Amino acid sequence: MLHKIKILAVLFFTVTLVSCSDSILDNPESTETENTVFSKTSKNFENIKSANDVNTILESDSPPTTVTKIINGKTGGVINLTGLHIGLDLRIITVNATLTIPPAAFEGTKSITLIADYQTPGIICQPSMEFDVPLQLDLAYVGIDILGLLFNHDNVFFAYLGDDGTVKPCQYEGIDLNLLGGLLGVRKAKIEHFSRYGFSR
Repeated sequence: MLHKIKILAVLFFTVTLVSCSDSILDNPESTETENTVFSKTSKNFENIKSANDVNTILESDSPPTTVTKIINGKTGGVINLTGLHIGLDLRIITVNATLTIPPAAFEGTKSITLIADYQTPGIICQPSMEFDVPLQLDLAYVGIDILGLLFNHDNVFFAYLGDDGTVKPCQYEGIDLNLLGGLLGVRKAKIEHFSRYGFSR
């Protein structure tokens, strides 16, 4: 008799466990993980009425890619910037930049900030300052819509981009451009002062 009770207890426990598992599988939103993952998405997209609303959400949810480092101008240094951005067309764009500051480039100590500019594409260098010795910048974007920007091997170059519309080409070793991979980069660009730099045609 005791043996039969044990068997019935085991069967009851098994049926209860299977029922709970089926309930979770049928309604995954009831789990804590799903609520955590999708809570922000559902909150942001619940009032979408137009494509402009989607653009606004994507822009607000994409924090800037930036790095700040304190550099002693006498000794110089290296600043690396890496980041990932989801564009308005859901295109995934990555950026890698290396700014090399040679010794004696400027006097004193400065807090230097680099900000990725995914739209141009390019990079913003702060604070505004000039250098006794040019800095060297290696910059590469992957996932860029090169055709949409009308860039090709014959017309693209890297330049200083002024707020007043000034475009002044920089000296550099070379431009990397690959249409299939969406690669656009510049090698060993000379930076003589801090401002906004990017690709142009």
